[in-house]
Amino acid sequence: MNLDKNSVNKIKSMSDSELKRLINEISLSIGADRKKTASLTGDMSKLRNSLNSLSPSDIERFISFIGKDKAEEIIKKINGR
Repeated sequence: MNLDKNSVNKIKSMSDSELKRLINEISLSIGADRKKTASLTGDMSKLRNSLNSLSPSDIERFISFIGKDKAEEIIKKINGR
């Protein structure tokens, strides 16, 4: 399962509250630091700018960092919305 263009478009079309909730769910599932997650989601405009500048290779690096199983779990969460 890959993070395809459709999945990326779903993320980009989410409201700020939906995106924040998704990021919190993802962060919890991969064991990220809650304070860092709160800091990241504190400025949604900056976060959206970062999302818009992600390249396919950036996404692939993220997926390889978190592992295939966690990536599939995240993609299911995205596509389930």
